[in-house]
Amino acid sequence: MAMIKCRECGSNISDTTKKCIHCGAKVIVKKDGTKGNNTTKIIIAIGVIIAIAAIGIMVFIFGKKEYYEGLWQHAVSWSKAGKVTRESYASFTFDKDGTFSYHGVANGEEKQVFINGTFTENNGVININYNEDGKNYSETLYIDGDKLCVGNKDCKDYYVKSTSKMSNSLFLVEEIQYITYDDYQNILYNNNDAIVAFVQDNCPSCDDFKKVLDEVNDKYSIAIYLVNIKDDTRIKISSTPTTHIIKNGKIVNNVVGGRTYEEFTGILNNVLSEETKESETKSNTSKSSETSKNTTNNSEVKNNTATNSNSSSNNSSSNPAPETSAPATQSLPSVSISNVSGIGSVYKEYGTTCTLDSFNYTVSRPYSTSPKTVKIEYNYTATMTEQKGDWKWCKFRLKVYDGNNILVKNASLFSDMSLNETAYNTNSIIFENDGSVYSIKLESE
Repeated sequence: MAMIKCRECGSNISDTTKKCIHCGAKVIVKKDGTKGNNTTKIIIAIGVIIAIAAIGIMVFIFGKKEYYEGLWQHAVSWSKAGKVTRESYASFTFDKDGTFSYHGVANGEEKQVFINGTFTENNGVININYNEDGKNYSETLYIDGDKLCVGNKDCKDYYVKSTSKMSNSLFLVEEIQYITYDDYQNILYNNNDAIVAFVQDNCPSCDDFKKVLDEVNDKYSIAIYLVNIKDDTRIKISSTPTTHIIKNGKIVNNVVGGRTYEEFTGILNNVLSEETKESETKSNTSKSSETSKNTTNNSEVKNNTATNSNSSSNNSSSNPAPETSAPATQSLPSVSISNVSGIGSVYKEYGTTCTLDSFNYTVSRPYSTSPKTVKIEYNYTATMTEQKGDWKWCKFRLKVYDGNNILVKNASLFSDMSLNETAYNTNSIIFENDGSVYSIKLESE
């Protein structure tokens, strides 16, 4: 209740009375709108709540983060015959815009791989597409609960979401891998030990021998690789499977055709035992002329032993194994680099900026039996001057041109670093070409 003034006599009266007690005039109370203002406020509040709810629903429907988005990673220890052969770390990052990035590091950053591409997802199946060195590739990944499975659905090799409580440390057995012809040449050049089987598609005997090699792979520590002869025109092998047993970069046995597990391990054991005998013979050799004569005889015995080994293994070597470590002859063309351009190139991506500071190299023809082969060993430094978010990779490209300015090799240079850090990297490339003078162009990727 409140006091108001009568509009007739001006006396103070209650706003609840119907007539003025002083003059009898009818009292008309003018509403002040307070009740209307409260109603308006309630309507506005309800409208705001409805708008917020609508926005929430829109965000949930159109802005919901899919489970596969974000970072997946794993750390793998690979073993063979009970021994750890290598360790690696890798990660996939899937973004909402349909793009992905991959980063792989092997053997303590000795080798790094960076890949960017696109992907599609349907009911837990992720199809990725990317381009590497001018070639298009596609792979399929599978989501199985908290795992991103690689290769097939058995999920032996998998990645774990960075937000998951599962361990991302895996222990896997080395499987037999396909390698390129350049990789095969590197085995010879670097004096490595390996078994390399040359095979091809639609070859039943190759498929049977692969199963034999799988058994060998489980029992022997020596690395085993496959090379498809149709992948490189430089491979002159016509009969498959053909297998090279390589010790210290030399082909010590050339097995033509398939073998059973017992037959092949018999050949392999013989090679390994011969190597032990040779090592013992060499350690006891003196520099006297008489010993030199004995060494010659031992060499003849070695050749006979190799011949007998091949004969006892069903003529496993129809042709003598190619010599891979003979000294270079004067007929081999020399090779040189006439120009290097692009030092100082700047890489920019996702707000990160890097500069290629230096590039040093040596160039040679490493194989006497393959005079066209050119090897460039190089090292370079790069510095990150700007960084946005967690993007910590700098990417450049190395292009080699022959004397006719034709591109003969295209390779990637990657560095994993932090802001204001200078990274030092070393690597090598191998290619075949008739030319003797080349130029190198460095550019940002």
